Amino acid sequence: MLDLVSTVADTAAYSRLTASAQVWFAGGERVGYDAGADSDKPKDYAYSTAERTDLLEAIWRDISVRSTTLVAFDFSSLVVLEHLRRRLERSERGEPVGGPDIRGVFIFNGGLFTDGHSHPWYTTPILRRLPSRARQRVGRSFTLFKMMAGAMWSKGHQVTDAEVRELHGVLDDGLFYLAAAAGFVADHKAQGDRLDFGRLFRVYRDRFPFLVGGSSEDAFGHRQVDLAHERLRKFGLTTNEQPEALAALIAKFERGFTRTP
Repeated sequence: MLDLVSTVADTAAYSRLTASAQVWFAGGERVGYDAGADSDKPKDYAYSTAERTDLLEAIWRDISVRSTTLVAFDFSSLVVLEHLRRRLERSERGEPVGGPDIRGVFIFNGGLFTDGHSHPWYTTPILRRLPSRARQRVGRSFTLFKMMAGAMWSKGHQVTDAEVRELHGVLDDGLFYLAAAAGFVADHKAQGDRLDFGRLFRVYRDRFPFLVGGSSEDAFGHRQVDLAHERLRKFGLTTNEQPEALAALIAKFERGFTRTP
């Protein structure tokens, strides 16, 4: 079986040899969905946290994953929370919990608490309010895309037009898909009790380790790691506000859970 953690760590050593998005995608494999749907979504598709979790669980079943470390970045943190909640609900109903054994959970720059989202007004908040008919026109504007997507880069990185155009091209219609999938914050707030990280951490903390990382430069969730530290440090949660290189930190976490200063 492929050791993904070693692969990620090895990749870090060659980080200067950055492949194009097209090359990266070409090295992957398209996996079918239980319902027969492909992972490419039609333009009237209803994106949701629940649907993304369905897809993740379907992939696990398809390739027979028996054990995993959950690594989440950005809104995929909500997929982790949804899966952990589902395991509890299935157990309460006397059903198999579903999914592989979990060795640990690492969440970086992700949504954890409903009151911790800090998305700039000109990004997710305005995108999710765009009517469907307007998304197509907005998505073709490279200028608008650059303004909104620019918040995703570190303040210290001088992003080039070529980098932005590559991202725009990977997303096909650019802002269209960002707008279509921008409801994840509303999803989280609507299910605040089910998807509250504090409650889920207290349930699972004795079963497997957690590590929460974040960056003060993250425009979308820089408050999340502070809230996690304030609310859950006394329960044993380890947080790291200025992590090492991401791949190295994941590998360290996988090798053995150690408390980060």
